[in-house]
Amino acid sequence: MTKVNLLTIHYGKCYGAVMQTFATCRMLEQAGHTVRVINLINPSQKGNWKSIHYWMDCVREFQFWLFKKKYFSKLTNKAYSIKDINLPKSDVTVVGSDQVWNRDITGCFGNSFFLDFANARKLSLCSINCGSICAATDTMDSCP
Repeated sequence: MTKVNLLTIHYGKCYGAVMQTFATCRMLEQAGHTVRVINLINPSQKGNWKSIHYWMDCVREFQFWLFKKKYFSKLTNKAYSIKDINLPKSDVTVVGSDQVWNRDITGCFGNSFFLDFANARKLSLCSINCGSICAATDTMDSCP
């Protein structure tokens, strides 16, 4: 049984992100793999419970939380930087979502979605849409 760490955008109140994570986990599990979702959260989400908008939308927040708790594979510890996550040992690290290389969304994570931290024997990419990725001549430091 292959151990898989999955890095994706799963934390938002976006049906697409939640369903994509659910489907990827389910597909990998049905193929006989053990999946852990890397619980990397956008730093802008930190302390969002203090916002009035959070409380105005608390029913939707609860519904997303309940779905994730019931249907997602196990999550790693929650962190706002990849350095703060206790990554379980894995055979494969998978990155996938339609926006993982969109620097407007993932730029705050540095090169994490390019798997610069992964120590797995194999790396894999799935369902990638480059969004607004940097031009090939740009360095990652010059990306927005």
